[in-house]
Amino acid sequence: MPRVSWHNFTGGLVTTTLASRYDLQKFGTFLQACTNVIPNIHGDIERRPGMEYIATLEGESYLLPFQFSSEESENYVLVFTDSCLKVYSPYEQAWECCVSYCSTCAAQATVSTGGVYSGGATICLCAGCYCVCLVGASGYCNLGSGEIITAKMCIPAKSTVRICAANCTSGYRTGGHFNATVVSKTYKDYYGGGSSGIVICCGAAICGILAAAGGGATVCNGCGTCGNNYIGGRGGGVMRGGHVGHGVCCAHYNGCGACGGACNQDGCGGYCCVTGATAYCAIGNYYFYGAGGAGGMCCGTMWSSVCRVSTPHSCCQGCVRITQYCALNETNSDDGTITLPLGINHPYALADIPLISYAQVGDIVYLAHANYPLHKLTRSGDYGSYCWELTNVILNQSIGAPVINSVQCHRGYVCGTCCNGGCCYCCQYCMHECSCLCYRVSAVDCDGIESLPSESCGTCFRYPTDWVQGDYVTLCWNDVDGACEYNVYRDSAGYYGLIGISCGCTCFQDENFEPDIATTPKEDWNPFESGNNPCSVTFHHQRLTIGGTKDAPSSFYMSRTGDFESFRKSRPLQDDDPVEYMVSSNAVDDIHWLVSFGSLFLGTSGAEYTADSSGAAITPSDVRINTQSYWGSKNLKPLIIGSAILHEQRLGSHIREIAYNWEIDGYAGNDLSLLAPELVEGHKIVQWAYQQSPGSNIWMVRDDGVLLCLTYMREQNIYAWSKHTTLGEVKSVVVLCGNNEDVVWLVVKRWIGGEERYFLEKMSSRLTEDTKVEDVFFVDCGVVLENAISTNQTASTTVCGACHLIGETVSVLNVGSPEGEQTVGENGSVELQYAASGKVVVGLPYDTVISPLPIETDTQQAGSTTGMHRAYGKTTLRFHRSLGGQYAATKQGDLGREDFWEDAEYYDIPYLPEYWSEPCKLFTGDIDVTLPSGQDTDTSIILKQSQPLPFRVTSITTNVDFGEAP
Repeated sequence: MPRVSWHNFTGGLVTTTLASRYDLQKFGTFLQACTNVIPNIHGDIERRPGMEYIATLEGESYLLPFQFSSEESENYVLVFTDSCLKVYSPYEQAWECCVSYCSTCAAQATVSTGGVYSGGATICLCAGCYCVCLVGASGYCNLGSGEIITAKMCIPAKSTVRICAANCTSGYRTGGHFNATVVSKTYKDYYGGGSSGIVICCGAAICGILAAAGGGATVCNGCGTCGNNYIGGRGGGVMRGGHVGHGVCCAHYNGCGACGGACNQDGCGGYCCVTGATAYCAIGNYYFYGAGGAGGMCCGTMWSSVCRVSTPHSCCQGCVRITQYCALNETNSDDGTITLPLGINHPYALADIPLISYAQVGDIVYLAHANYPLHKLTRSGDYGSYCWELTNVILNQSIGAPVINSVQCHRGYVCGTCCNGGCCYCCQYCMHECSCLCYRVSAVDCDGIESLPSESCGTCFRYPTDWVQGDYVTLCWNDVDGACEYNVYRDSAGYYGLIGISCGCTCFQDENFEPDIATTPKEDWNPFESGNNPCSVTFHHQRLTIGGTKDAPSSFYMSRTGDFESFRKSRPLQDDDPVEYMVSSNAVDDIHWLVSFGSLFLGTSGAEYTADSSGAAITPSDVRINTQSYWGSKNLKPLIIGSAILHEQRLGSHIREIAYNWEIDGYAGNDLSLLAPELVEGHKIVQWAYQQSPGSNIWMVRDDGVLLCLTYMREQNIYAWSKHTTLGEVKSVVVLCGNNEDVVWLVVKRWIGGEERYFLEKMSSRLTEDTKVEDVFFVDCGVVLENAISTNQTASTTVCGACHLIGETVSVLNVGSPEGEQTVGENGSVELQYAASGKVVVGLPYDTVISPLPIETDTQQAGSTTGMHRAYGKTTLRFHRSLGGQYAATKQGDLGREDFWEDAEYYDIPYLPEYWSEPCKLFTGDIDVTLPSGQDTDTSIILKQSQPLPFRVTSITTNVDFGEAP
């Protein structure tokens, strides 16, 4: 009985029509099932990590990346909903502050994030300005004793609002009162019918959060003392029916203590440290609040939450950003797991967002779509207090142009009759012909941006070649705000050339300097006026490059060199002037994408081109277009990976690469979907992103919500596809740089309790050699819950915090041991089979399936094995840091049948713990099994993992005996 081995899985998932193509060199690496596993570049195959739950989104959403650097703290996820853009910080685990226009109040927010408010007007919080410092009469960022500020507040739906009166002076002050009137009670379902629904804390370094269970405002009315060790004051607890209770708040500065008691009776309160009504405050790195009394702010013992403390503004030392907030009430306890601050209004239709072309430089991301004017998202401010703003790109902005006040000529020699009164005529005595000397002046700001020139102004004087010693012209102009210097130009043969620069002075003396017409004043030019919107944007040779406009779909435009928002031209044209070029071909080739890759690459509907020049860079007078291929492209933003460009073919049915080929001295490439056409044919790729580390993987969102992965390494000829499913539909994907690996972020649509929900999730980290079994994460939409410790300090069998999965069947990993499937209770709790003593991972289950194509080869005795009966003997499975799993054999007729593995008869792969009281450790080595196969002609092996545990296979080796052909 010969022994054969599948020891390389870099062929990935292929179409089953290749089952007889054992003549192909990579045949032994092909898989007929490759679900929720990732073929690695070293040949092994491992289970996809689970998806960590981050936030509940307001509706269908799409993601775009913001990557300032390789540091995780400088990268953000841009979340586009139907009409709103939110910015999420993975490092801070919080939503960023944004600036926008208020759709409710029809006015720009009057209080910016971190701003101050002294009463009177409406505080508009519809624009995401959700952190406001209150200023009393003293001018401090806290309220004095007896001071009252009355304000109206416009609170948007599902927002998180904090009002801070933090003490930022050297001393302390007792708190005053803040009376809030809600203009828009759009969150009434979670207010329980109260009038305010705000928590106000006027104590030092303490901020408020939205009230959850009760109705009225909860007010912490000041600090009794603020010494070295603790902060004290009276706290208010939220009661049933909306009444304000009273508690005691004596939180130690860096420790924990009481923070607002609550109980079941109206108006009643007590110390927080009593059983069943505890909460924790730490004014350090985190702000915890946990279980409250029944009906209290923390909804009994049902959940706990962690809030990130930050100091985004120097005057607001205690502002808290909510990262998890469980807004439960009596009638609707399964909703609102995490509330989001409103972000930036945007103009894009939801269906258009995946087609947005984007390009980033520094703190600015440019966004292009043919149906909308060019926009830019700008990040400003300092770390910890960034603000974000989305605006239209207004081209050719600069400071104002000067106005020339006077031009006076001064003659060194005058014949007495020449140039009388400034008239221009030929003097018959000295034979000096007079001419008109015309000047223009432009202002230059401190960033080197030049304004438009002034109107031409001149005087009559000798022709420049006839000037004599002592002749000069003085011109003066008005001072321009923001100008650091001024450029002075003089007319020469119809062109204005630079004759000098005036630094800090508004006058200039022309001593017959020669005009340099290589440097001329600029003229306005905007090729995108009147709705001529571009569909693609990139950067090339230090120019903003835009293409595919509505009126000129085959043209591309390049800004001035180094001045991305300036399309001003010189006369005559200079090398750093903007570029306009139309691609000429036998058909209309709409430009769908632009990529800078040595040359400028243009992907059009009919072909792929390169644009370069005969010199070092493209200039207005030097552009060369060369055709590289005639496949045509869709408007999916291409990926640059190593030495290749990947793009989607015009009809969306194939994924192709473009790479330089030395043999043809040009660019060529492969069809990367050739071996697995069924994955993309009849579908469109909505969005894709490249995860360089740790595995060189391309993640693609298909139009039906299936997530595809292509393990790609061109230099090793690795193109391995895999299919990834979840209990829901993946809608969007981006990849951001993390600390140790690139992180995959996703928007997933799921059905929770029969209702459609959208979640922001991220793919968990891959396993490392140091990962312990209790730290693994192999569930979707999952959370890690710490064990609940009761008052007698014993481990509990109940964990809370899965409010987003109420009513769903989940997988549970209890400190490294799987507990099977459980149902999440109405309060977000999960009952464990065994008391928890550490981390508990809870989330939706998913199956991992691996099945190679049936073995086929040529034998010396019988020739081809195709169609022969075969039986498998001992099978050796080699694992690396794995645990759990099952195996089965395929049945006759399974080849080519979709999801054939679902009805197979499975057997457990045996594992034993080292000690019976401990979970099994991750296993590396060989396990022998006997494959329960018959004598079918297309039998193969199936490996499956359904438990929330890792599964990594390095080889499958089996004894196989071929019989007679049927």
